[in-house]
Amino acid sequence: MGCWQDGKKHGAGSMWFNDGNLYEGDWKEDKRHGRGKYTWNIMDTSSAEFYDGEWDKDSRSGHGLYKYKNGSTYEGQWVDGCRHGHGIFQYVDGSHYDGQFVHEYRHGTGIFRKKDGTVYDGEWEKGMMHGVGSLTKPNGDKYEGEFEAGYKNGDGMVTYHDGNSFVGTWEKGRRCGRGTFMLKARAKGKRTDAEDLLDDLVLPDVLNMKVFGY
Repeated sequence: MGCWQDGKKHGAGSMWFNDGNLYEGDWKEDKRHGRGKYTWNIMDTSSAEFYDGEWDKDSRSGHGLYKYKNGSTYEGQWVDGCRHGHGIFQYVDGSHYDGQFVHEYRHGTGIFRKKDGTVYDGEWEKGMMHGVGSLTKPNGDKYEGEFEAGYKNGDGMVTYHDGNSFVGTWEKGRRCGRGTFMLKARAKGKRTDAEDLLDDLVLPDVLNMKVFGY
């Protein structure tokens, strides 16, 4: 239902598809073009998803909001149906990413905040921490330095929440090679958090949450 020109859908209109999906918005020469909302499985609220935004010749292109059936949302730039450019992905568990995307992946620079309070601010490549960035844990410990394929890897510095710090080299999330601990003054006979960490196995920090969608 809507406007026609020369036998083609052209202008504002809506269309129900045989699979139960609905498009409401602008058309140009029989193609979704301009601004519109496409809803998948509109009759089944448990599996319904929608995209509300800009279209170019039947493809999501420009700025738009996509709400996934699990409750996650993405709002930002699209190119040829893919998340591409700056956008914000809000996960249903409360985590969110604000930054650049390239062909669906977190790629470029961006900030990822996990639901537990962990924050990564830096460079990404194909969905993983890669390049230079900072990783702050909920307790206040902060790593600043190089990352590769999701791990602390290369030169970096950790500043612990008690004021102590470590500067050195990392490989796949673990301290590797030479490094220097800088300890602040402490009470006689009392160990610091940094000294305790020397006795513990340090597990890698990896942010590899899946980005849903089409």
